[in-house]
Amino acid sequence: MNSPKRGVIDIGSNAIRFVAYGGPLRAPMPIYNEKLPVSFGKSVMKTGSISDEAMEQALAGLVRFKQLADYLEIKTLRVVATASVRDAANGQDFVKRAAKLGISVERISGGQEALAAGLGVLCDTPWAEGYVCDLGGGSLELVRVSGGKLGAHVSLPLGTMRIAGKVDMAKALRTDLNVSEDLPIETGLNLYLVGGAWRAMARVDQHLLEAQLAVIGNHEVQQDRLPILVEASRTVEAIKALRIIPAQRADTLHDASRLASGLANIFQPEHIFTSACGIREGLLFDILSRAEARQDPLLACTRWEGKRLSRYDFDGDRLADWMAPLFVGESEELARFRRAACHLADTCWNIHPDYRASHALQLGLHGNWLGIDHAGRVLLARALFAAHGGKEAGWPEFGTMVPSEALRTATHWGLAIRLAMRIDAGTGAALAASSLEIDDQRCILNLPEDLDPESVERRVKALANAFDRKAEIRSR
Repeated sequence: MNSPKRGVIDIGSNAIRFVAYGGPLRAPMPIYNEKLPVSFGKSVMKTGSISDEAMEQALAGLVRFKQLADYLEIKTLRVVATASVRDAANGQDFVKRAAKLGISVERISGGQEALAAGLGVLCDTPWAEGYVCDLGGGSLELVRVSGGKLGAHVSLPLGTMRIAGKVDMAKALRTDLNVSEDLPIETGLNLYLVGGAWRAMARVDQHLLEAQLAVIGNHEVQQDRLPILVEASRTVEAIKALRIIPAQRADTLHDASRLASGLANIFQPEHIFTSACGIREGLLFDILSRAEARQDPLLACTRWEGKRLSRYDFDGDRLADWMAPLFVGESEELARFRRAACHLADTCWNIHPDYRASHALQLGLHGNWLGIDHAGRVLLARALFAAHGGKEAGWPEFGTMVPSEALRTATHWGLAIRLAMRIDAGTGAALAASSLEIDDQRCILNLPEDLDPESVERRVKALANAFDRKAEIRSR
């Protein structure tokens, strides 16, 4: 399934990163990601200018990335430079030299960087309520998000290269926030942490917790664990020995953890989440139409992926509507997850039958989905697992992450999907002529006369049993 390819080249303080995206416009999916380590930040902090060596290396990297973008047939390419280039005395010279090579570099302000990071979080989490905090090498951006919109924002000189050695991080934060006066502080909201240093912190947190689901996007860092992470990252060699994060991130992890702790002390958040999306996704989100931006990111990516991987031009929405009579009164959140599972109902047909359930489980848990938290991933996985005949012995243990009643509901979704895929070979052609009903005693499948009810009898019974009902098939 084709989609317009787009890309972003992000020129930061420590590296230049090129990411190419495919997938639906509303939910960009990385298809290529490459980083070129180029330290603008060190030379700018030391001399005020980008060194000749770093500039030549960066320009050569930009030429390569531009060529890759051409190979990938990228239609929309944004090239942005952040703190180090905007602070460098010769930053404009760098922009002019890139232009001579046919590469247009946007030297964005701290405010623009904050807004782009905010849009990146809204791209993934449109319901975000609180503060987006984007930590780079040269600066820290904060922006208030609420109701899908951006509010007050500020850019502070507190990037990972500038906070090393600061004794009282909370004091430094309070000082800079008070000086700026651009960001009113409201306590009791959420913090959304953006940037590679905080993603590394989340990875260490998951490692120490032995987390069953190690997905960085929407990982919640409990506030009482921040002192543990600060202490665990005190020795760089110990972090490097874990071999779970890049070595260069280990060097900044302690200060990044201290900064997160300082933010928590000031904002007293209800929850702290790490985000897998940031400035690059925000730049793409910024150019969407209003109609595109209003789409549900989870349903946009599962609908797209479902059609891409299916045998037919599969219509998961029609399947979701067909089974809806069984789930009257479900919450809006559960309805989203059920519809997402229906989008993915026909994605495992090319997997060996003995492994379809386990493959479906992994797809739900680890798919490149936006707009979903960890509990939602488990529910999506449970539905797809049941849809492909998964047995309870093959289901992993997730502790208290998801209530047992919600898992039971997701199993019902999966069994309804499994029944639908048997009725008409998964084409959806017979769904309009058939229907499901449920009452206090029975789960009823209404079938057209020309379809043999015996072929679906076992799956109707399995669905009815899950609801503690008797199965009934009616021909009409």
